[in-house]
Amino acid sequence: MDAITPQKPTTVRARLRLETHAAILDAAESVLAAEGLSGGRMEQIAERAGVAVGTMYNYFKCREALLQTLLESRRHDLFRRLDEALLAAGPSFQDQLHVFVDTTLGHVIAHRPLFALLVQEENAPIRARILPPPGERTFDLLTAKAEAIVALGLEQGLLRRQGAESWPLLLVSILRTMIVHELSSPARSEPHASGRLVAEFFLRGAGNRTHE
Repeated sequence: MDAITPQKPTTVRARLRLETHAAILDAAESVLAAEGLSGGRMEQIAERAGVAVGTMYNYFKCREALLQTLLESRRHDLFRRLDEALLAAGPSFQDQLHVFVDTTLGHVIAHRPLFALLVQEENAPIRARILPPPGERTFDLLTAKAEAIVALGLEQGLLRRQGAESWPLLLVSILRTMIVHELSSPARSEPHASGRLVAEFFLRGAGNRTHE
């Protein structure tokens, strides 16, 4: 097992282990943002986290295992937030659409240095080794979420059925383009403002004209 999987702590020791695990991940994110995917030694991360280097290896067997766990953790946080937000949004297609876009953009902006690094070093050899297999990557999972939202829009008559098989991919592609723009821009936009642009642009292309 490469890393300790965080679970609900039941004892003081378990809580401390969970807090240390989280501190190491936060430190890794900060160090990688400054040093790049290929930089950032375990010693630097340990110093930033305030733990001994030996402690690091109690949690992660190697640097790549740490990077992999960091990405998995941030991805898990995103989809946990998405599930909670979509459930709270209710059955309205438009509400679900806006929540989907806003929550995703908000998460990316909250972890801007990490995601910016992934975009900048998209072709770095180490990136291929720490990413999950196709079908389990962030944008693959976002497309699956988009499929459910599009199905709701079709059911409520708010999306055109012609070309509907392309709507999930179109939505995620527009969202991805906005994410890359946000990460490459020195100005930090409000996620809600950017999300509104994505949702409106998508609806102009896929919306059912009879509801205009």
